[in-house]
Amino acid sequence: MDYRVLYQGPLDLTERHANVGATVSDFGDMTRRTCRLIHKCEWCGEQIERGARAWYYAGRWQGEWQSWYMHDECYTAYQQSNDGYDEGFYPFENERGKAGQ
Repeated sequence: MDYRVLYQGPLDLTERHANVGATVSDFGDMTRRTCRLIHKCEWCGEQIERGARAWYYAGRWQGEWQSWYMHDECYTAYQQSNDGYDEGFYPFENERGKAGQ
């Protein structure tokens, strides 16, 4: 089989995943990392020190590419919030480790 016939160039994920039934979050992934640099927590706005463990998000949300970090306790508060943040949340407007209203 000649694979050159099947290959039609690189995949354009932006176009391929646009408007495919995704309502808010197109796609993304949360991973727990050890920070090599100082970062700002997306939840509370406080500094995350070098060497600290934090949650990292990278992906596409409402058509925009995003990447950010969260303290462990802020990520727990984010998960425990009542509304689940299906529509997102306002960055830097929450107390560290406390679920939003």
